[in-house]
Amino acid sequence: MTRILYDTYNIVLPTGTGVATYARALIKTVSEMGYTPELIYDFHGPVPKDLRLAKSILFEDMEKLVPANTDIRQAIESATRLHNSGRTIKLPEESYLFEEPIRNRMTSVDTRYIAKYLYARAGHHFRTRKRFYPLRFDTPPDIAHFTFQLPVTVKKSANIYTIHDLVPLILPYATLENRRRTFRIFKEIAKKADHIVTVSEQSRNDIIRILGVEEDRVTNTYQAVALPPAAKNKKPDEVADEVSGIFGVQPNDYYLFYGAIEPKKNLRRLIEAYLSSRVKRPLVIVSSGGWQNKAEKQMIKDNPLRPDGSGIIPLGYLPYEFLISLIKGARAVLFPSLYEGFGLPALEAMALGTTVLTSKGSSLTEVAGDAAVMVNPVDIKSIRDGILQIDKDDRLVDELRQRGIGQADKFSQERYKERLKDLYAKLA
Repeated sequence: MTRILYDTYNIVLPTGTGVATYARALIKTVSEMGYTPELIYDFHGPVPKDLRLAKSILFEDMEKLVPANTDIRQAIESATRLHNSGRTIKLPEESYLFEEPIRNRMTSVDTRYIAKYLYARAGHHFRTRKRFYPLRFDTPPDIAHFTFQLPVTVKKSANIYTIHDLVPLILPYATLENRRRTFRIFKEIAKKADHIVTVSEQSRNDIIRILGVEEDRVTNTYQAVALPPAAKNKKPDEVADEVSGIFGVQPNDYYLFYGAIEPKKNLRRLIEAYLSSRVKRPLVIVSSGGWQNKAEKQMIKDNPLRPDGSGIIPLGYLPYEFLISLIKGARAVLFPSLYEGFGLPALEAMALGTTVLTSKGSSLTEVAGDAAVMVNPVDIKSIRDGILQIDKDDRLVDELRQRGIGQADKFSQERYKERLKDLYAKLA
């Protein structure tokens, strides 16, 4: 049975990210395929003698562990700089963990390890020694699959890394990552990885072209849209009750954007295009975070819902079942990103039978195919015209809904499993 170790850099986050969604889906899929997934966690503070306690401590909020005015990285590095052993500790299967939200974030994996201050130590190790931080296991896994560009390696295992996109290099102003440091990590992955995984042909071509990686060392697995049947088959009257009763909007009578409010999502232009279109359906924005978004937040504040039905309805983080209802009930999901490694929101919306407006270029052209209204993401008039097209043409909306379902089938769980099987067969 092939053992595959995965990092938990993103999946422990309570509200998740696109990378967290990717990692959780990947781990769930390989479990279904008969592989043995294992997880490695970053652990802060002293390890309890009763290792069953460690599972609950893993999910303690960082702000509870370190004073708010203390730089977390500096605090951890100063405490651990002399002890970069890379030793891992295997946790018992049972635990004292009872909180259901946390249990859901843990994923259904039996074998888990911890490494003290893993990511801070790895970052310090890479900055000072220019090498990836080596993890040591009593019995190393067959494959170590890092779902993000982490400066970590596992001795005596095949090490593969998922690079979702090269946004920190292509659109450096759109990310908080240090461009120089990220480029060094990318180059080290390009040089040392046994294999590199990515999620679109656009990203694969960028990795080959910009990082100089040989073509046979980069595999595009795409992503899969694996919606729970209960969500995918939620009945129209149930959707109507939820979106009207909870959010005060009517089915097929609002537009939806969901995701982080950060530069590459292009929300400022989307809001400008929406307002200039003068459509009488509101724009619902679901977002729980982001960065470099002061202008966008002010625009949202300045344009609340109006009596004529236009305006913006801002919502924070939502439980998954409510977000599903909002997607299914929308006239269209608007997702005109400047650049995406994949663009899961567009695929999710199509799989749920919702019309999509998205961007020409990057991976979104691959994901959307001919099943969406495609716009120029840097041209506000193009985005506005796309919104007006959807707003006025019921026949087009219905046609794109049907096309979108067919397009989403190309990214089914079954096809994803085939691509993963081919990938791991090269390395196991």
